[in-house]
Parts: sequence; structure tokens; C-alpha cells
Amino acid sequence: MQPHQFHHHHYTIHCLHSMELNGD
Repeated sequence: MQPHQFHHHHYTIHCLHSMELNGD
């Protein structure tokens, strides 16, 4: 896994988690 892909994956998880919290 390349660093760029890892960073993008981490960012995606962060966004999804933030949306989940805001959607409560």
C-alpha cells in the first residue's frame, strides 16, 4: 500500500466518522 493511498483511506474514515457523529 502506498503512502498516498493510506492517507486517503485514513481521511475517508475520518470523514465518515465525522458525518456519523454529526448525523446523530
